[in-house]
Amino acid sequence: MAKPILSVDYLRSVLNYEPETGKFTWIKVIGKKTKIGCVAGFVNERGYVMIGLAKAQYFAHRLAWLYVHGTEPTVEIDHINGDKQDNRLSNLRDVLHRINCQNHRKASKNNATGLLGVMKMPNGNYSSCIKNMGKTIHLGIWNNKEQAHEIYLQAKRKLHEGCVI
Repeated sequence: MAKPILSVDYLRSVLNYEPETGKFTWIKVIGKKTKIGCVAGFVNERGYVMIGLAKAQYFAHRLAWLYVHGTEPTVEIDHINGDKQDNRLSNLRDVLHRINCQNHRKASKNNATGLLGVMKMPNGNYSSCIKNMGKTIHLGIWNNKEQAHEIYLQAKRKLHEGCVI
């Protein structure tokens, strides 16, 4: 079942959004769990704030965009600082998926070094590489993981337009 499309008028009639804090508060009771003046929403299993409206759950960051701009985001909303619960307007941007992906700040759970762009080699050294335009670019081999990570960050800032670190 598809989510109902929310109108900005309905959204503004039931919730107040504070762009400076990123918080939504109820201004109208629409169900048993809503109370005027209370912060709306809950954090889902992936760490995003969700708000229930019109018998559906919506991402608070997408609602924030709709509330302020009056239209749905054109593609994806990126949390610039990487904090999925920080829905301040200054922390949100409407970007293409590939740019959103370029804003990753943490290594995957499978990365033994714990550092983005760094892999430990069997000989104890560290390799750094970056993907750009679908191609992997090897940045070198280093004696320590911090040096490999710094080289990766320099390349990331240069090659990834979506990078804000």
